[in-house]
Amino acid sequence: MKKIISVFFCIILLNGISKAYDDTFEAQKAGAYTIDGQGNEDFWASAVWYDIPYVWLPYGETVAPEDFTGRFKLAWTADVLLVLAEIEDDVFSDQHADPFDSYWEDDCFEVFLDEDHSGGWHESGAEAYNAFAYHISTLYDAVDIGTSGTVLLNDHVDVVITQNGATYTWETAIKIFDDTYDEGGSNNPVTLTGGKEMGLSVAYCDNDGTGVRENFIGAVNVSEEDQNAAWQDADVFGTLTLIDNGQTSFEDISGNENTFYIYPSPAQSNLYIDSKESFGDAIHIKVYSLDGRLMLSNKFDGENTGPYDLYVGMLEQGTYIIQLENDDLNYSQLFHKY
Repeated sequence: MKKIISVFFCIILLNGISKAYDDTFEAQKAGAYTIDGQGNEDFWASAVWYDIPYVWLPYGETVAPEDFTGRFKLAWTADVLLVLAEIEDDVFSDQHADPFDSYWEDDCFEVFLDEDHSGGWHESGAEAYNAFAYHISTLYDAVDIGTSGTVLLNDHVDVVITQNGATYTWETAIKIFDDTYDEGGSNNPVTLTGGKEMGLSVAYCDNDGTGVRENFIGAVNVSEEDQNAAWQDADVFGTLTLIDNGQTSFEDISGNENTFYIYPSPAQSNLYIDSKESFGDAIHIKVYSLDGRLMLSNKFDGENTGPYDLYVGMLEQGTYIIQLENDDLNYSQLFHKY
């Protein structure tokens, strides 16, 4: 019987490199964490910084760096999506203590989530929970528009903000709910797994103490037509992929366990593929671009249980499909090269 094995791994950026992506994001699987506004767990050190560079309102304008800059990282566990944001803001302002009063006019960090990446309207009414738009205030309230109007979803979001001069670190854990969410009923969060894709964007409302929002800045590059659409329409969200680097043991369809080890992580140019068991004939390795072009082809002895060294340093930055195959094995998975 042909063995089908799934494995998740990623070649990730080293700590400190920041990227402005139009619409694709990744979250690495996290270990134990504490929401304390510090972001000093080991898994954060290897996570990618994503910039928040696009001025949605007023569209096409620029924001001076001393007024605002923002970036964020992502991670996940089975229970929550973790978001670590670093915001430079010269005036940190919340003039509406009542979370139901003009909450969008104050400084707030926004996380837009679409659990099944289906897109579509989610502003209010029957479709309100097709996606979620968490407006997280400096007072730790998480506000959205639900089926009954403005609602507090504080039980979905755990957040702590710390300050160092004009730098504010927002550390957030968010439970993920699907579109069956019932505002007045009992709801269970979705269990997250590696390989899952969700719709995502983040944004920041910047108030400089005037009582109104001066700028609305987001992580996804939208058109002028969509400059104020993210809190209403999940079609403008980007794509978030959950990556599980730590998975090393896999069960095939016949119920027998076979083990691959892929390391190191992070890696810059070389991957090592190791196995405790023999897979018989030589294993063919092929790497394809997402448009189907063959980028790499090689093979290693399936009887050899020592590590196989696969050099990927010649590949350009991007996402690829790796395939391992022989008469008894068929394995393929996306991987990422930076």
